[in-house]
Amino acid sequence: MNSPQRLAANRSNSLHSTGPRTPAGKHRSSLNATRHGLTSQTVIMPGEDLEAYQQFCRDYQASLNPQGVVERDIVQTLADAQWRLNRCRALEYNHYALGFEDNQAKLDTENGQAHAAMTMVFTHRDYYPALESLGRHEARLHRVYHQSLAKLQDLQASRKEREHAELRQAAAIRTHLKPSVHWDPADDGFVLSLEQVDAYIRQEKRRDRVLGAS
Repeated sequence: MNSPQRLAANRSNSLHSTGPRTPAGKHRSSLNATRHGLTSQTVIMPGEDLEAYQQFCRDYQASLNPQGVVERDIVQTLADAQWRLNRCRALEYNHYALGFEDNQAKLDTENGQAHAAMTMVFTHRDYYPALESLGRHEARLHRVYHQSLAKLQDLQASRKEREHAELRQAAAIRTHLKPSVHWDPADDGFVLSLEQVDAYIRQEKRRDRVLGAS
């Protein structure tokens, strides 16, 4: 067992540590959390564009318009899953490109289509374990994506139904009050602004006029 003096010395030394100093050491350190690009917790791999990933996530958030932390977390899961699916496809293409480079000189045929087909067969044979593993990861990510999307759609549908019910109730109170009466929806427990309620009332009146005219 280390003595108290040794433990204190170790803690003191650790404060002065600056991590790897050589290029090789820094490279190894950068890969510590990315041992396997499909199963690691690190979404951005070395060589990938962090800015592109962040824009990709922003586009997902803007497109699916999540409300609240739970919906936002699910949308982030969707973005990460799709980002990794895109990486799976790129890795598959890269495997075949590498296989073509390795195998194209092994075949002697004047038929270009036959040469390409046989080269692909050799590539699939040579890289079968890697491609099979890639396919399993892709299938798992597809499941994560579609399960998360279904969960998000259920949450958003329930939320919109609740919001619509609250708007109907708030609009009913607002409509029966005299115009001179000051009313704040929060006084009756609604998480709505007066502007939202009035906009809903106008929208419903327009809808009724259109339906009545038809």
